[in-house]
Amino acid sequence: MADEIDYMKDGTPFVANNLQTMDTDMLLRIWEDRSARIDLAMKDRGHIEMELTRRMNADNSTQIPHPEFEVKLGTPNYDYSRLKALAELVSSDNYRRGYTPAHDETKKVHVPERFDMRVVNGWLRFGSAIQEAIQYAELPLSRRITIRSREQKEAD
Repeated sequence: MADEIDYMKDGTPFVANNLQTMDTDMLLRIWEDRSARIDLAMKDRGHIEMELTRRMNADNSTQIPHPEFEVKLGTPNYDYSRLKALAELVSSDNYRRGYTPAHDETKKVHVPERFDMRVVNGWLRFGSAIQEAIQYAELPLSRRITIRSREQKEAD
């Protein structure tokens, strides 16, 4: 049975062409090996993403220009208790548009407080005090990095 199995250059059995000819024990051992390799690759990928995120945060950038990959940082999360300082910095009308206090809906569902960051980020044009308050409320390292191959993006 073993001489019917195709092998890759590194000596690993090529599974796709050989499934029917492999015994159960061999399939399970290959599955275990592939699972360990995937776990290691995912761990490495996570470390790489963390380092790229750290570099982008250090450079105050949201994108990395690269011919083969599209690399972007997503939107950050904010500490709402810090954003409440904006009540003293913007008009009450603007604040009401951007902030929804915690409340109960008529169905007796508790709705937590929230800030509409699309509105709040519009306040950045009102000056440096507001910009500083919003930046102070941003939770460090809360942005998620996305990396896509430009070839993969074009195929989608």
